[in-house]
Amino acid sequence: MAGALSHPTFQPFYMSKSVSPTGRVRRGIPKSSPLHPDSKENKEKDDHGKSQAGAQYESIVEMVKALNSKSEKKQEEARERIEEDALCVEVRSAWTPLDRKLEPHEYSILLCTGGPAVRIFGTLDLHNEPLTARLEFQDWGTPWTEYYDTDEEMLLAYARCFYFGE
Repeated sequence: MAGALSHPTFQPFYMSKSVSPTGRVRRGIPKSSPLHPDSKENKEKDDHGKSQAGAQYESIVEMVKALNSKSEKKQEEARERIEEDALCVEVRSAWTPLDRKLEPHEYSILLCTGGPAVRIFGTLDLHNEPLTARLEFQDWGTPWTEYYDTDEEMLLAYARCFYFGE
């Protein structure tokens, strides 16, 4: 197929096809390459992200248990600790017609950043209260991935300590 023009595709670069000088078809980056998403190096990053998410979740459970203390002083201390624990609290709107005011629809509470980062991500109800919550982690060059070994009620109790309205 010498002289044929290649048409650009919208596949991830590691899935693209290439032809070697000998005419053999090669598919993207070999799995042995550290650039391939399924490589050993990326799996180790994933494990590092999971362990960080697990550590953050243990901390959340500890703070939420303190919120349920019978002592008002301990409850207030726990609430302050939760508010100071988050690095960043953000909201974003849903798709909205141009003639309507933007309303918060989703929230994100960033717990740690760098390699790896961990956040609580969820949706808000009509009163800007957390309706859902999930814990996610991310390492350098990897997408946000849900950490499943959690209790959503614990994450919601943590998230409800923040104000997401105007």
